Amino acid sequence: MIEAGVAKKDITYFEDGLGMFGYGMDFHVMKGIKTHLYARAFVFKNSVSEKIVFVNVDLMSVSTAVRKGVLKKLQRNYTHLGYNEHNVMLTATHTHNGPGGYSHYAFYNLTIKGFVPKVYNIIVDGIVDAIVNADQSAKPCNIYYGEGNFEPEKEVAFNRSIKAYNQNPDVEKVNLKNRHLALDRTMSLLRIDALDGTPLGCLSWFGVHPTNIGNDNFLLCGDNKGYAASFMEEDSKSPNFVASFPQKPCGDVSPNFIWSSKRNKMCGKFPDDFESAIYNGKLQFQKAKEIYEQIVKTEPINNSIDSGLLFVNFTNVTVDPEFAGGKEGERTGPGAIGVGFMRGTDDGKGINSLVAVAINFLVFISKSLDYIKSWFAPVSIKERFIGKYKYQGNKKIIIETTERKVLGYTDLRVFPTILDRSVATFRNHYENGSLGDKPWTPNVLPIQIFILGNIAIAGMSGELTTVAGKRLKKTIQDILCKRGIDKVILSPYANAYSGYVTTYEEYQTQCYEGGHTMYGKWTLAAHQTKFKQLCLEMLKPKKDRVFDNTVRPVQFSKEEIQKRTRIS
Repeated sequence: MIEAGVAKKDITYFEDGLGMFGYGMDFHVMKGIKTHLYARAFVFKNSVSEKIVFVNVDLMSVSTAVRKGVLKKLQRNYTHLGYNEHNVMLTATHTHNGPGGYSHYAFYNLTIKGFVPKVYNIIVDGIVDAIVNADQSAKPCNIYYGEGNFEPEKEVAFNRSIKAYNQNPDVEKVNLKNRHLALDRTMSLLRIDALDGTPLGCLSWFGVHPTNIGNDNFLLCGDNKGYAASFMEEDSKSPNFVASFPQKPCGDVSPNFIWSSKRNKMCGKFPDDFESAIYNGKLQFQKAKEIYEQIVKTEPINNSIDSGLLFVNFTNVTVDPEFAGGKEGERTGPGAIGVGFMRGTDDGKGINSLVAVAINFLVFISKSLDYIKSWFAPVSIKERFIGKYKYQGNKKIIIETTERKVLGYTDLRVFPTILDRSVATFRNHYENGSLGDKPWTPNVLPIQIFILGNIAIAGMSGELTTVAGKRLKKTIQDILCKRGIDKVILSPYANAYSGYVTTYEEYQTQCYEGGHTMYGKWTLAAHQTKFKQLCLEMLKPKKDRVFDNTVRPVQFSKEEIQKRTRIS
C-alpha cells in the first residue's frame, strides 16, 4: 500500500523595488502582488519504509543554496522523517515574476543587486514546512496515472525557436503557421485519492514557459502555472486539496503567439498580460480536469518507490559516443554564455542589433587575442585556450562564468558602469573581493530519478528544448524499461539552475537557447551520458549501487556571501 500526503505553504515575499528573477532586466522589480506564491509538497511512502517527496514552487528556478538549506533544516530538525539528498526533489514552475536573490552564485543575482537573505529564508522555511505537513498528513491512498493531448486548436503553447528546431534531422519542418505542433502537447497527471475516495491532490506536468506576463509587469505572480493550480484547487471544493502544475521540457516553448509591434515582443491572446495568463492557465486546468476525471476508472499504480541521485561536474564530461554521433573523445567545457543569449527571445528582447554588432566585434578581438596568447603559452595553458573554443563551438563567447571573465578580461574594472546597472553591481562585487575564486554559475549539478510504481520522474536543472527532452527521455526509457518502467516524466528546473540544454543541431544556430547552453555543444550528450550511468545503477539492488558523489558543488563562505548581499 502507498501512503501519500500533500501540503502547500505561502512563500510570498514582497519588498518594494526588489528585483524579480527571470527576464534578467534590472528594471524588472516588484511594485505589488498580483497573486501569492506557494510551495506545494507531495510525499509518497510504502510499507517497506521507502519514501520520496516531490516539491514544486512558484519560482523561476530552485537554487543549490535553497536545496542545501532545505536538506540541512530537515536533517537537523526532523531527523526522524528520514529525508536525504536522494529522496527530496525540489522543482520550480519557472514563473518569471517571482523574487530573485536566493542563489549563492553571483551571476544569477546580478539584476537583483546581490543575495537577499529574507527571500532565501522564506523560501527554505516554506518548503520545509510544506514537506513536514505533507509527511504528517500522509494516509493510505490510491494513486492513478493518466495522459491527455491538447487538441491542435488549443492556443496553449508554441515553439518560439523554429529556426533552431528545424535543424534537427528527426523532426518535420515547421513554420510560423504550424509552430504549435513543434512541441510535446501531452499532459501527464497523477491523481491522489484517500482509500475512501476523498480527493487529496494531483500533479499535472506540461511544458510551456510561464511568460504570459512580460518584463514590463511589476507585480508578483505565478503566471499561467500559478493560475492553473488555483483553478484546480478551487474546483475541487476541498479546502486541503493541493494541485501543482510542474514543467516538462519547455526551453523553446512559449504561451505567446501574437506579435505586438508596440511592445516589440510576442504576446498572449489578450492585450492585458494577466488576462492572457489566466486564459492559458485555464486551458491547462481544463485539460488536467479532463484527465483527472477519466483516470479514476483505471487501475491504481503499484507501491514501488525508489530514488537515486548523482552529482556531475558538467564542465568536464567525456560523452558516450552513442550520444555524439559515434565520435570518440568529445566532451563538455567550462561554462560560458554567448551573444545569442544576450539578444533575448520573442518573449522578451535583449540587446538591439547595433549593440550586438559591436559586441560581436569585441568577441572577435577577444578570441584573436586568446589565440595569439596561446602561441607563447605553456602547453597546458595553450590547451585551455584552444579547448574553450573547441568545446563551445559556434558560440560567440561573451561571459566565461567558470573562468570568471568578460570578453576575456578578468579585471572587471575595465568596463564602464554607465553601460548597465548590472555592470555596476558586478564591478562592486569584484572590487570588494567577492568574485575572486568561485565560478559565477554552477559547475557541479545533481541529476535525479524517482520511481513511483511504473513511472520514473527524472529531475534535472536545465531548460530542455522539445527535441532535447525527447532524446533524453528515450535514453532513460530504454534502460529503465528493464525494471518495468513504461512511463518517464522529465521534470526540469529541479534542485539547481544551469541555463538551457539544446540538441547539438540546435546549438549550431546560436539562437537564445544555444547561447545559454552553458557547457558547449555536447551539453545534451553529457546529460544523456550521466543519466545512462544513473539509470544503470537504478537497475541494481540498492545494496549494490554505487553513486560516486565525491564531486560536490562549491562551498561559499559566509564572508563572500555577505559581501554579495543586497543592501536594501
